[in-house]
Amino acid sequence: MGLLQPRFVARWGKWGGVLAASILFALIHMSLSQSFNALGIGLVLGWGALRCRSIWPRAVAHAAVNAFAFTNLRFLSPPPPPNFVDVVSTLGLAFGLLGLAAAMELRWRRQEGTLIR
Repeated sequence: MGLLQPRFVARWGKWGGVLAASILFALIHMSLSQSFNALGIGLVLGWGALRCRSIWPRAVAHAAVNAFAFTNLRFLSPPPPPNFVDVVSTLGLAFGLLGLAAAMELRWRRQEGTLIR
């Protein structure tokens, strides 16, 4: 079911965990319009992950949503001008969140005693 949702479900129950993971998923998108869409999609995909007990249906659905959005942006919208600050801040946030997720996973594995040394 992914990296964070199982931890959230263990701490806050099924729906609290799905909601927490969905809110985090929405915040990662960093745009108000995208965040509302991501929250809804996150709730549906989080529920699906609970039902299937697998990350793969969620990964395929997320890829399909991204492909649809990319196709619409690429072929139906005029391209926005490039903005260096947006690119750098987005990459910085992405790598920061990836580092945070990795640190949280290492911490949880150490607490559970499942960290391989």
